[in-house]
Amino acid sequence: MKKKKKTEEVCPLLGDVEPVRSPYAHLACTSSIIPFLRIPQECSNLQPIDAANLMLAALLAGCRSVEIAIATYPQAPQAIAILAQMLKDEYPELHTQNDQVVLCAGGIFTRTAASECVHAGASVLMSPICDTNLVRWATDEFGLRVDILPGAATPTEVHNAYAAGACAAKLFPCADPTGNGGWSPKAVVAMKRAMPGVRVVASGGIATPKDAKAFLDAGCDAAVVGAIFDYDAVKHADAARVGEQAKKFVLECL
Repeated sequence: MKKKKKTEEVCPLLGDVEPVRSPYAHLACTSSIIPFLRIPQECSNLQPIDAANLMLAALLAGCRSVEIAIATYPQAPQAIAILAQMLKDEYPELHTQNDQVVLCAGGIFTRTAASECVHAGASVLMSPICDTNLVRWATDEFGLRVDILPGAATPTEVHNAYAAGACAAKLFPCADPTGNGGWSPKAVVAMKRAMPGVRVVASGGIATPKDAKAFLDAGCDAAVVGAIFDYDAVKHADAARVGEQAKKFVLECL
């Protein structure tokens, strides 16, 4: 009797992977511009209430999503919780439960960080790496309440992110205007041509509205922009400055 050949596990085509997920990533992706608050070490004494006010300024300027990194700011969950409560109490028209804006937690590398941010009020988790085990765990742990967008440095990682259950991938890092550093708009066009229908967010290296628009025009659903929260704005907790810069990006990237 002939021994049966072991059936190989075939990784599904990306076009066939369509996870049934919550609407949050869709809202985050349709925001076009996602302000990203990364607090540098020298500003680590920034109070969570000040971080919340900085993020609120970006939302009031017209952004529908905002991201804060927990990897460099352990108080990020507190800032998220404060912002979520502010939206509920003072800005009901922007309240996340009405699916108007989305609070994103970035720099997620561990289950602990993911849980802390979700319990604080984040509905989208982002990471600069493609940890498929973390994606599967988050999908099982939070169900439809939360989406996770893992980082992807290559088309293979975009595929792996989808196959693990993500509903979008975060292209990281993106190249600077000279083409150095990672994903370029041309690379995004080529990837989208080979993988039609995938939803991706550009992140890293986007410093100006022109940079952001180049990636949006290439097919990215949104661009994550840390430049909105520049060093001086963070150092001085200058919400007005953040609002002005966020408006500039929103208006020039429509």
